[in-house]
Amino acid sequence: MEKSIIAAITLASLSDLYAQSASCIHSGSANDLLRLNLHSTNIIGASSDRNFNHALHHHDPAEELDVQALEFSLFSNLSTYSQLYSTYNISEDRGKFSGELEEAYLKLHRLPYGFEAKAGRFIHDLGLQGNLHVHDWDFTNSDLTSALFLGEEGVLTDGAELSWYYIYENYGVVGITLAHGDVLEAGDDAEFISGVTSVRSTVHHYVSDFHQHFFGLSAAQGKNGFGRNSRVIGLDYTYSWSDSKSEIWNASVDTSFQIMQRNVQWQDGSAKGSDNQIALMASSIYHFSEYWKLSGRAEWVEGIKDNESLEENERLRLSAALTRSFTMIDDQDSKLRLQYNYDKEESDHAHSLWLQFSFSFGKGWTISN
Repeated sequence: MEKSIIAAITLASLSDLYAQSASCIHSGSANDLLRLNLHSTNIIGASSDRNFNHALHHHDPAEELDVQALEFSLFSNLSTYSQLYSTYNISEDRGKFSGELEEAYLKLHRLPYGFEAKAGRFIHDLGLQGNLHVHDWDFTNSDLTSALFLGEEGVLTDGAELSWYYIYENYGVVGITLAHGDVLEAGDDAEFISGVTSVRSTVHHYVSDFHQHFFGLSAAQGKNGFGRNSRVIGLDYTYSWSDSKSEIWNASVDTSFQIMQRNVQWQDGSAKGSDNQIALMASSIYHFSEYWKLSGRAEWVEGIKDNESLEENERLRLSAALTRSFTMIDDQDSKLRLQYNYDKEESDHAHSLWLQFSFSFGKGWTISN
């Protein structure tokens, strides 16, 4: 019983932790005085679209051989109530490397009445993938919703965030997060370019160790490149099932659904207006062996027509991936992923095949109490 309650608290306090690897910087141990991590993600492949127009996120593969990301992360328990997180990312584009400080914030936790707070540079928690780093993706590329509606880097801001969590009697957890910040890298006219306010509400209903439900509601609003407002609102749901036959290892399936709407207010001279877009996504990840996962994803994004100021093409993407985890230094610190992608944009079609290698190192650099 006690273990079930602890598991519920842990999963809810990081609303997307169930989709992340154990080595993620956001999941440092309470005993870690200092944890330094390195995550390397590299990919090789080919596409029938030689210009890679289907690569929309900053870390999507956009050439035959690509260093998607080198992530250097730091986690530290500064005190009983404070923690420090930082991630520096280096990526490669046709032989040229560039780096940026993706996240760097101070977090206050274990505050009275279930509150947590953080301030600094962070990615807003929106939708299923909104604030995940590359090494935590379940596919070689970003989902369409995040890349198109939230920007190439997600909603990355310098600002502050306040969260509240409540445990209810059936071992579930309700969480609400409110964040505000100034966007660091402006996107296109429809995307956020300055002050953004977001809210995310989550419910983790912990039925048992083998049946769990995750519900999420996200919303954000901020100034766009037209000098007016853009707004997104989304609903997501994940059902997590695992087999109860073995005490050593259990097969599991995580099935997710997401719908998100974007409203963009635009202006062209004296002409003003607003347009809406809908994005849908469904995915399922079948962990059929201790070291193997089979993943599938289907996505669709509505287009915008008859508007010269804001024209967006309709898009469809289908993905299938097979992932093998293995050990190089520490337990399951490496992944090899083979993925096929089908992308359709209006009448254009693209077929892509990728082989991705990810390596995470850092447990050996951990200093604990």
